Amino acid sequence: NAQLFLSRTAQSYDYVKKSFDEVEQSLLAKENERMLYQQQNSEPVMEATVTALQNEYTMYLQQLPAKLQELTIQEAQLSSLKEALSKQPEHFTVTRGLSNEALWNFLATGISSQKIDSLPSLSVQDQVLNSTYVALQREVSETEANVKGLQAIAAYLRSKAGETKKAFEEKQGQLVAIQAQLKEMDRDIKVLDGTYTTLSSKLQQAKIAQAEGPDPIRTVESPLVPSHSIAPNKKMNVAVAGVLGLSLAVLLAFF
Repeated sequence: NAQLFLSRTAQSYDYVKKSFDEVEQSLLAKENERMLYQQQNSEPVMEATVTALQNEYTMYLQQLPAKLQELTIQEAQLSSLKEALSKQPEHFTVTRGLSNEALWNFLATGISSQKIDSLPSLSVQDQVLNSTYVALQREVSETEANVKGLQAIAAYLRSKAGETKKAFEEKQGQLVAIQAQLKEMDRDIKVLDGTYTTLSSKLQQAKIAQAEGPDPIRTVESPLVPSHSIAPNKKMNVAVAGVLGLSLAVLLAFF
């Protein structure tokens, strides 16, 4: 019995020790895996990146309506300026008579009486640049430049908003995947840690049982030798034979 007890205790200790070592290795491997994964995929850095992209995307969205509104105003102003410019002539034609200096020059040349009579009907036409046309044309050029600039800014804001949104959604998906992976690793570590604690307790119990193994059964007192033989019991045999014979005689009497 002592040898059987020791054998079973040794088997139990070996099994618990083997299981304990396997769980310990698995726990260390899982903790190292989590540490390496966290180093390669830093959750705080990814959260900061997602926040920065979200703020940048919000900034582009806030700036775009103001630029579009300004562009609409500038386009309406440009249309009005072009309409006003189309109604203005580029030059004015001014008609005037001879100047006093020109008249005296003609008289000094000794012209005939017929020519003198025709002098009052002579007129000079001058072409004068329309200053309003020039000012409107300048405003149209400036407004066209402003419209083109606002169109470029609006296109840039739309493009950057789209790029930022795409990058934000990609980084946010990566952050969710990292958080899910870390939670799964934490659950595995928690399960292994609980198993490790349980097996550690079992291992200590197996060590104690193995240490106490040499004395599982103790002899309380020495065996006693009987004073007479236990068998055969002749009186019992005779009594049994008499009862059986009597029963057989009664049965034969009935027959």
